[in-house]
Amino acid sequence: DMKPNEGNGNHCSDQLEGVDYDDTLKAALEAKIAQMDKKQSEEKDEEKALAKLYKKASKDLKEQLEGLSDGNEKTKLLQQKYLDKLQECNRMERTNSNLQRSLEKAQTESDAAKTELSKANAVKQKLEILCKELQKQNKNILERSKAVSEEEQKKRNELSEKFHVAIKDIQEKMEQQEKNRLTEAEETDKLREKLRDFIGKYELREQQYEHQLRTKELECQLVETKCQRTEELCKKAIQQAETYKTEMEKQEKVHLETFQQYGSKVQVMQEALAKSNEVFSTFKTDTEKLRKRIKALEKERKDQLMKAESTEKNLTEITKENEQMKRELNNIRKQKERLEALCRTLTQERAQWKASLKGGDGDECESDKPEVSGGSDHEAQETAEGNLKPEP
Repeated sequence: DMKPNEGNGNHCSDQLEGVDYDDTLKAALEAKIAQMDKKQSEEKDEEKALAKLYKKASKDLKEQLEGLSDGNEKTKLLQQKYLDKLQECNRMERTNSNLQRSLEKAQTESDAAKTELSKANAVKQKLEILCKELQKQNKNILERSKAVSEEEQKKRNELSEKFHVAIKDIQEKMEQQEKNRLTEAEETDKLREKLRDFIGKYELREQQYEHQLRTKELECQLVETKCQRTEELCKKAIQQAETYKTEMEKQEKVHLETFQQYGSKVQVMQEALAKSNEVFSTFKTDTEKLRKRIKALEKERKDQLMKAESTEKNLTEITKENEQMKRELNNIRKQKERLEALCRTLTQERAQWKASLKGGDGDECESDKPEVSGGSDHEAQETAEGNLKPEP
């Protein structure tokens, strides 16, 4: 919308520059006309001054002529004055012709100035009309810009309100996330403490297993040294057997028993080594179980988070149910109050009926009393049913 107005503004600026030029031309023309008018007034003043001088000169001449007695002197004086005036008249004619030419020139200039002035007045009228149109356009543009600025201000206010609402929601979400983060941090701290305890126990068990392995290795070394000693003893025994067959035959049973004992010990050591291997394998299985346990704990943590979310949902549902129960309780209280009022009215009606029945005949009272009570009970039941309807 503003682009065509910008074009009008450029066109108007060009026209305003023309207006400034025409104003300067008009001012120059007006100054020239004023100057010419001033010259004419000055010429009139000069003519008046010349008339005064002519009167004064004629008066002086008369006085001079009256002062002379001889006629020749008077004629000479008159001739001299005539010659002076003739010369002055010639000068005046020359100056008059010059002035006439300058006057004609000034007249032509004044005519041209008047035509220029008329043109300038026409341009001025056109420019005044154009300025009025431009003022109207500027007024319309100002009104449009004002309306656009008001709409933009409204949009800014709406955007600022939406922005404040969004910031408030984000702050609430950040606070909730901060709370969740704190709870998760507490849970992670607890899990870290549990893991530290578990790692400490695990390290103690590793130390125990290492100690047991070292003891088993020492026992194996002792068994090996014993085996070496037994081999050496066997060699010595063989040598002694070669020399002392008789003694070996006697001690053969004893050596066999000792060899059997050593064999049983070696078997025991082999079983102990097998057990140590089993312990190492159980250690590996325990580490695998520990890893599985850590994964299970992570899974349990996720399950606990899901349970917490479900408990929050359940809590909101319980609050809603609690509000519904409160509303129902209020309705029941109102119904109770209505029933109490109804019971009071029924007791009053019953007392009135009893009082009215006591005043009548005994037989008629006995015959009419069930019908009356039945009618009142029916009406009371209807009113009670109407009052027991739940409120919307």
